[in-house]
Amino acid sequence: MKLSLKRILKEELARTKETVPKYMDSVLRVINTTIEQVGIALSNRLTFEDNFNCTVVTREFTHGVELEINPTAGKQGNLRVTGVSLLSGGDLIIDKFGWNQKSNGNIGVTIYFDGGSGSTIANCKVLILLG
Repeated sequence: MKLSLKRILKEELARTKETVPKYMDSVLRVINTTIEQVGIALSNRLTFEDNFNCTVVTREFTHGVELEINPTAGKQGNLRVTGVSLLSGGDLIIDKFGWNQKSNGNIGVTIYFDGGSGSTIANCKVLILLG
């Protein structure tokens, strides 16, 4: 089903031949804003960052080599990592992955590709949940 966004216009309400109250502009503004936001949500244009306190990073990973990532780059406040998940392994199948917290606040992420060797490299997308 394709979603088509609609707006409710005051002029459409006036076609009922009844007087439209002056406060209706404010009511319609709230209703139309809600319609637009729901439409965006249902159109898959929301990101993890819109819904969670997190960072999504795409980096080039080498099989079995730990990559250090700053999880709070561009974020404000005293945040800590509460979880890490792998969103994409590029075009490769992931055998396993792990992460650990560094003393400097960064995290180390290691990815092992199925059948990979030290020369196996892929661009992977990692979700870092913050709290």
